[in-house]
Amino acid sequence: MRKFILKAAVTALTLGSASVTFAANSFSDVQPTHWAYKAVTELAEVGVIEGYGDYNADTSLSNKFNGGRNITRYEMAQMI
Repeated sequence: MRKFILKAAVTALTLGSASVTFAANSFSDVQPTHWAYKAVTELAEVGVIEGYGDYNADTSLSNKFNGGRNITRYEMAQMI
């Protein structure tokens, strides 16, 4: 059910938003060749989604999307 709601929200927001000029990749784990890259980047630029901070071995903070992870009800409420 969560995946369905997330897909519906992403689709609605993607279809309803204007064309956005994309900046550099905002998430280190979403490659430009990935099928969801455009939607993920657009949603991040308008502030609907945020990444998860993760400290690398070199102690620099990288922003990750973690697309394979289930979202919580609180994250879904924040997106809506």
